Amino acid sequence: MSRRSLPKSTPDKPVVPTVVKALTQTKLCFSILFAGVFLALGLWQITAGIQTVLLAARSNGWPRVSAVITASTVSTNRGGRSKSYQPRIEYSYSVDGRIYSARQIRIVTQLPRAESFAKECAGRYPVGTNAKAAYKPGEPATAVLEPGLSKGAFVGLVGGAGIIIFGAFLLSQFVSTRFRKRRFFIICFCSLVIFFILFAIVLSP
Repeated sequence: MSRRSLPKSTPDKPVVPTVVKALTQTKLCFSILFAGVFLALGLWQITAGIQTVLLAARSNGWPRVSAVITASTVSTNRGGRSKSYQPRIEYSYSVDGRIYSARQIRIVTQLPRAESFAKECAGRYPVGTNAKAAYKPGEPATAVLEPGLSKGAFVGLVGGAGIIIFGAFLLSQFVSTRFRKRRFFIICFCSLVIFFILFAIVLSP
């Protein structure tokens, strides 16, 4: 009698490696998404920073009118055990027969600083004195006492660049190991490319 050949049994695929692979892919997706959030936030911040720098630079060409200082004080901000001080200047001016009131000293609002700085700034504009205010063409309600670039105008730009570099660094952690030696150069190159692309977009009409 001929014996029937039994079908060969195929070994079951191991379940654990499959689960581990799925978890690894899921972790990778969430990690890349996490890095993408930082990149998107950095892009938004650096775009706003470029616009602020350009606005501050263009304010040098704004029309200037006579202004009268109506208020000049130093405000105190308390944060826990620390204190910070900020100058509060108000002034009024007239454009085309209409009177406006403003508080901005520069394009970028003054950051709270030391008491000596706030007093020195308020001391430059005592109540009742005359000053020159530069107002934005087409928007006379927007004015500053000190037009032009200042260190504060670059805060958003530098902060956005830092966030982008941090996001690019996180993203580079998921690049293949053979590229890790060149990771630093990749980060720098990508950051510069993004910076100049955004700068060109803002400058375009």
